[in-house]
Amino acid sequence: MMDTVIARLQSSSFIEQKNQSNDPVVQRLERLQSLFDKGLVSEAEFEMKRSQLLNEI
Repeated sequence: MMDTVIARLQSSSFIEQKNQSNDPVVQRLERLQSLFDKGLVSEAEFEMKRSQLLNEI
């Protein structure tokens, strides 16, 4: 489920434009996803921080 959400976010043109400019928020989202994928943060922690980061965009 989380992979689907992240895939949708990464596929949007806005995120692609931000990613191309090395936006720190996008970099932090990618880092957060990596931590979640490795099991280093819980789903609740992931969702809370992801929401905070997306509000910065």
